[in-house]
Amino acid sequence: MEKIELLEVQSQRLYFRRLRATDLELASCVLQNAETMAAWDRPYDRSDTLDFIADMLRRYRTDGIGHVAASEKQTAELVALCGLLAEQLDGRPAVSLGCIVRSEKRFHGFGRECLSAMLSCAFARLELDRVVSFIRLDNVGALQTAAAFGMKPIGRCERVHAGQAVHHAVLEMRNPIAAPGGIN
Repeated sequence: MEKIELLEVQSQRLYFRRLRATDLELASCVLQNAETMAAWDRPYDRSDTLDFIADMLRRYRTDGIGHVAASEKQTAELVALCGLLAEQLDGRPAVSLGCIVRSEKRFHGFGRECLSAMLSCAFARLELDRVVSFIRLDNVGALQTAAAFGMKPIGRCERVHAGQAVHHAVLEMRNPIAAPGGIN
């Protein structure tokens, strides 16, 4: 089984599947929505969305993980793009947790459901020792949600959005069931 298949799960209201090269229309309802993408300072255009999908397909092949589509079971409507990404933190490999919930689907518990499912995959299926999240300092809702899951601040960093350096909090969650010598 490929690692990415470990992220293809179901929760109470959602099912999660990897993105496909043909998912431009699907991903556009999240990435090309100005309100949804406010934390990125601008919505993606068609080219950016195609690049996002291509990047996820590359990450699936090279890292075995990436963002996946989270859709409602009842309607099959896309709720969010979420998942785990192989990244660097202080020059060392790290796995980050991220979630972009469609603006019209916020405040219904979908973000929490996505994060819960991805944390379960990270810790129970992939057996990671920890995950980190990079959250803009002005994204109070995301910071509160991360704190509610037990993520703890471990520092700050700058990340580039729309060509601008933006300050982010770095949060971490350790695997509560991690065996010594686990991954990451």
